[in-house]
Amino acid sequence: MSNCLAPNEIEKYVAGMLSDVDQHVARQHVESCQQCQLAVEQEKLFGDLREVFDRNASLSQNETGSPISVALQKTLALPEDLFLAAGYRIIREIHRGGQGIVYCAMQLATKRTVALKILLAGVTASDTQRLRFEREIDIAASLRHPNIVTVYDSGDYCGQQYLAMEFIDGLPLDQFLRSRKQNEGMRKARSTSLRERLLLFLKIAGAVGYAHTRGVMHRDLKPANIIIDGDGEPHVLDFGLAKLSEPGIQIAHYGEKGHPTVHGEFLGTLAYASPEQTHGDPQQIDIRSDVYSLGVILFEVLTGELPYEVSGSMSEALANICNVPPKRPSRLSSDVDDEVETILLKALSKEPARRYQSAEHLCRDISHYLANEPIDAKRDSAWYVLRKSLIRYRWVLAIAASFFVLLTVSFIVTLAALQKAIAQRNIATIAEDVAERARANELMQRIEAEEQRKEADSQRAEAQRQTAQAQAQRREAEFQSYVANLGAAAGAIERLDVVEASTRLQAAPGRFRGW
Repeated sequence: MSNCLAPNEIEKYVAGMLSDVDQHVARQHVESCQQCQLAVEQEKLFGDLREVFDRNASLSQNETGSPISVALQKTLALPEDLFLAAGYRIIREIHRGGQGIVYCAMQLATKRTVALKILLAGVTASDTQRLRFEREIDIAASLRHPNIVTVYDSGDYCGQQYLAMEFIDGLPLDQFLRSRKQNEGMRKARSTSLRERLLLFLKIAGAVGYAHTRGVMHRDLKPANIIIDGDGEPHVLDFGLAKLSEPGIQIAHYGEKGHPTVHGEFLGTLAYASPEQTHGDPQQIDIRSDVYSLGVILFEVLTGELPYEVSGSMSEALANICNVPPKRPSRLSSDVDDEVETILLKALSKEPARRYQSAEHLCRDISHYLANEPIDAKRDSAWYVLRKSLIRYRWVLAIAASFFVLLTVSFIVTLAALQKAIAQRNIATIAEDVAERARANELMQRIEAEEQRKEADSQRAEAQRQTAQAQAQRREAEFQSYVANLGAAAGAIERLDVVEASTRLQAAPGRFRGW
C-alpha cells in the first residue's frame, strides 16, 4: 500500500473489518507510517471515548471522578508527565511500531539511561494487547545472555504498562552493515569481510539458540530487532511476539495458556517469515521457524538482498515465500562459496524437516566452515527423496545395502590406489615437460638476445653513415658558398667596388683557400 489510509479505511482497520489480506497490508503500512499511526491512535481513542460515553450517558460529564473524567485524564496524559511520576524522565522517542512505542529515558533513581517501552494504545489497550505485553516482559526478563537485551524494570502506572530495558546505543543490523561497507570501501580482503560477517551472525544465532533452550521462540527475527553497539556486539530485542516452544515450560503466571495467538492470525514481518508462519496456524510454528528467519537474515547479511521478492502484492509475496526457491546466493555475491551456499539453502528450506533442526545446529555448521572443517549440511537434491524411500523399504533393502556397501568400499579402495598411481605418473610427466619447456625458453631467449645485439649494431652503423653523409653535404654547401663569394669579389674588383669586394672576401671561409 503506497498511499496513506483513508479515514474510512482507518476506521475499518481498527475495527478489524477489512479482509485478511487488506488487514495485513494495512498493518504493514501503519508500522512504517507515523501519520497513519497517529490516525490509528486517534481512532482507537475516539472509539474508547464513544464506548465510555455510551456506558455512562446518565452521568454528568462535568462530574469530578466520573468514569468519563477518569478515562479522559488517563488517555490524554502525556508520556513525559506520566512517567516522570513513575520514576523515569523521557529523553526522546526511539521507535514507534504497530503495537508499542520505545523511548530513550533516564531512570531517576539510578541515573541510568534505559529503553522504555509502552503500549501504543496506552490505557485503551485491549486485554489481548495487555496479555502480550505482560508475556513479553516475563519472557524477556527470564533470558540472561550477553547478546540479548537485559530487562531492568517493569510496571503499571495509572493503567499504562511499561518495560524498562537495557539501552543499546547503536544501529540496526542492516544499517550497521551498510555504514561499515561505506566506511571501509574495498580496503579489506573479501575473505576477511565474509569471516567477520559470519562471526557476527554466530553471536546472533547463538543468542536465539539460547532462547530456544529456555523454551522461547522469537517469531519476529529481523535486522530491525538486532542492534549492533559501538563495540560491534549484536543485541537481540523485541520479544513482543515470542511464544513458548515447550508446553511444560512456564513463564511467570501464564503457564501453558500464555499464547494469545489465534488460528488464522499472522504475526511477524512478512519478508522474514517462514512459510508455515504465513499459514496463520500457531501449531505449525516451532523453533525451526526462527531458524528460517535466521537464514533470511544471513542471506541478506552476505548478499545485501532478500532470498525472494516480497515487494509486490500480498498474493505474490506469499507465493514466493511458500513456493519459489531462494535465489542462488553465489550468483549475488562472489564472497559466497559452495559450502556457505549449502548452509544458506538448508536454513531456507521450505519444509521444516529439511532445515537445520535448531539454531545450535546452524551455528555448529558455520563454526565448522570457519574452522575449515567439513560441514554437516547436505545439499537439497534427489537424495532427500531417495532417503525417504529407503526409510519406507528399509527392511527389504537392508541386506542388499550391506552387499552394496562392501562392493562400494572395495571399489573405492581400488580406485583410490589407481588414481594415486596415475597421479604420480602425471606429476612426473608434468615435471619433465616443465623442465623441457624451461630449456627451450632459455635457448629462445639467447637467440633473441643475439638478434637484438645484431640489430643494435646495424642501427649504429646506419647512424654513423647518415652522420658522415650529412657532414659531406654541409662541407659541399660551404664550398659552393666560398666559390660564389670569390666570384662576386672578382666582379666587384672589376667595377672598382672595394667595399663590396672586401665584404665578399671576408664572407669566404679561409679553410678553403688552400685547396
